[in-house]
Amino acid sequence: MDIEILAVCDFAQDMAGKLVIVGVFDTIFAPKLPAVHATMAIGCRLRFQPSEAGPHSFRLSLLDPERNEVIQSFKGDVNVQIAPDGDSATFNLAAIISRIQFKNHGKHVVTLAIDEEEIKTIPLYIKLER
Repeated sequence: MDIEILAVCDFAQDMAGKLVIVGVFDTIFAPKLPAVHATMAIGCRLRFQPSEAGPHSFRLSLLDPERNEVIQSFKGDVNVQIAPDGDSATFNLAAIISRIQFKNHGKHVVTLAIDEEEIKTIPLYIKLER
Protein backbone atom coordinates (compact mmCIF):
# COMPACT_ATOMS: atom_id res chain seq x y z
CA MET A 1 0.00 0.00 0.00
CA ASP A 2 1.22 3.46 -0.86
CA ILE A 3 0.23 6.64 0.95
CA GLU A 4 -0.09 9.06 -1.93
CA ILE A 5 -1.31 11.98 0.18
CA LEU A 6 -1.70 12.75 3.88
CA ALA A 7 -2.22 16.44 4.56
CA VAL A 8 -3.70 18.87 7.05
CA CYS A 9 -5.61 21.52 5.12
CA ASP A 10 -8.43 24.05 5.11
CA PHE A 11 -10.81 21.77 3.17
CA ALA A 12 -10.87 18.19 1.91
CA GLN A 13 -13.60 16.24 0.10
CA ASP A 14 -13.93 13.10 -1.97
CA MET A 15 -15.81 13.99 -5.16
CA ALA A 16 -16.58 10.88 -7.24
CA GLY A 17 -13.17 9.36 -6.59
CA LYS A 18 -11.22 12.62 -6.82
CA LEU A 19 -9.68 13.92 -3.62
CA VAL A 20 -10.09 17.70 -3.44
CA ILE A 21 -7.66 19.41 -1.05
CA VAL A 22 -7.43 23.17 -0.50
CA GLY A 23 -4.94 25.11 1.60
CA VAL A 24 -2.37 22.62 2.93
CA PHE A 25 -0.58 23.80 6.10
CA ASP A 26 1.53 22.49 8.96
CA THR A 27 1.45 25.41 11.42
CA ILE A 28 -1.29 27.21 13.32
CA PHE A 29 -0.44 30.51 15.01
CA ALA A 30 -2.51 31.27 18.10
CA PRO A 31 -2.68 34.44 20.23
CA LYS A 32 -3.12 32.40 23.44
CA LEU A 33 -3.89 28.96 24.82
CA PRO A 34 -6.18 27.19 24.71
CA ALA A 35 -6.49 27.99 21.02
CA VAL A 36 -9.64 27.25 19.05
CA HIS A 37 -9.19 26.71 15.32
CA ALA A 38 -12.46 27.28 13.47
CA THR A 39 -12.17 24.62 10.76
CA MET A 40 -9.53 22.32 9.38
CA ALA A 41 -9.49 19.08 7.47
CA ILE A 42 -7.35 16.02 6.92
CA GLY A 43 -7.10 14.59 3.42
CA CYS A 44 -5.69 11.16 2.68
CA ARG A 45 -5.33 9.03 -0.47
CA LEU A 46 -4.16 5.42 -0.33
CA ARG A 47 -3.28 3.11 -3.23
CA PHE A 48 -3.67 -0.65 -2.81
CA GLN A 49 -2.10 -3.38 -4.94
CA PRO A 50 -3.96 -6.58 -5.94
CA SER A 51 -2.28 -8.55 -3.16
CA GLU A 52 -3.80 -6.08 -0.65
CA ALA A 53 -7.42 -6.49 -1.78
CA GLY A 54 -9.94 -7.26 0.93
CA PRO A 55 -11.03 -5.72 4.23
CA HIS A 56 -8.86 -3.20 6.08
CA SER A 57 -9.43 -0.96 9.09
CA PHE A 58 -8.13 2.59 9.33
CA ARG A 59 -7.66 5.18 12.06
CA LEU A 60 -6.74 8.85 11.74
CA SER A 61 -5.63 10.48 14.99
CA LEU A 62 -4.57 13.96 16.04
CA LEU A 63 -2.22 13.82 19.03
CA ASP A 64 -0.69 16.52 21.21
CA PRO A 65 3.04 16.66 22.05
CA GLU A 66 2.52 14.08 24.83
CA ARG A 67 0.66 11.81 22.33
CA ASN A 68 -2.75 12.35 23.97
CA GLU A 69 -5.73 12.56 21.62
CA VAL A 70 -6.75 16.14 20.84
CA ILE A 71 -10.02 14.86 19.38
CA GLN A 72 -11.54 11.42 19.12
CA SER A 73 -9.87 9.42 16.36
CA PHE A 74 -11.64 8.83 13.06
CA LYS A 75 -12.04 5.07 12.61
CA GLY A 76 -13.56 2.97 9.88
CA ASP A 77 -13.34 0.01 7.58
CA VAL A 78 -12.85 -0.29 3.85
CA ASN A 79 -13.19 -3.33 1.60
CA VAL A 80 -10.62 -2.84 -1.15
CA GLN A 81 -11.66 -4.25 -4.51
CA ILE A 82 -9.47 -4.26 -7.59
CA ALA A 83 -11.30 -4.04 -10.93
CA PRO A 84 -10.70 -7.06 -13.22
CA ASP A 85 -8.87 -4.84 -15.70
CA GLY A 86 -7.13 -2.75 -13.01
CA ASP A 87 -3.71 -3.03 -11.45
CA SER A 88 -4.52 -1.08 -8.25
CA ALA A 89 -7.30 0.65 -6.34
CA THR A 90 -7.43 3.93 -4.44
CA PHE A 91 -9.24 4.97 -1.30
CA ASN A 92 -9.81 8.61 -0.36
CA LEU A 93 -10.49 9.81 3.14
CA ALA A 94 -11.55 13.36 3.99
CA ALA A 95 -12.28 14.46 7.54
CA ILE A 96 -13.49 17.96 8.36
CA ILE A 97 -12.98 19.12 11.94
CA SER A 98 -14.73 22.18 13.38
CA ARG A 99 -13.91 24.23 16.48
CA ILE A 100 -10.91 22.15 17.47
CA GLN A 101 -9.30 23.20 20.74
CA PHE A 102 -5.54 22.98 21.25
CA LYS A 103 -4.51 23.14 24.90
CA ASN A 104 -0.76 22.91 24.27
CA HIS A 105 1.69 24.55 21.92
CA GLY A 106 4.41 22.57 20.19
CA LYS A 107 4.59 19.69 17.76
CA HIS A 108 1.31 17.82 17.42
CA VAL A 109 1.01 14.91 14.99
CA VAL A 110 -1.56 13.43 12.67
CA THR A 111 -1.17 9.67 12.50
CA LEU A 112 -2.58 7.17 10.04
CA ALA A 113 -2.94 3.54 11.08
CA ILE A 114 -4.02 0.72 8.78
CA ASP A 115 -5.02 -2.59 10.34
CA GLU A 116 -3.90 -1.20 13.74
CA GLU A 117 -0.35 -0.48 12.46
CA GLU A 118 0.73 3.16 12.48
CA ILE A 119 2.11 3.71 8.99
CA LYS A 120 2.43 7.48 8.60
CA THR A 121 2.84 10.52 10.83
CA ILE A 122 2.90 14.18 9.82
CA PRO A 123 3.51 17.22 12.06
CA LEU A 124 1.11 20.01 12.96
CA TYR A 125 2.82 22.81 14.88
CA ILE A 126 0.88 25.03 17.28
CA LYS A 127 2.83 28.25 17.88
CA LEU A 128 2.03 31.24 20.03
CA GLU A 129 1.98 34.56 18.20
CA ARG A 130 4.60 37.06 19.26
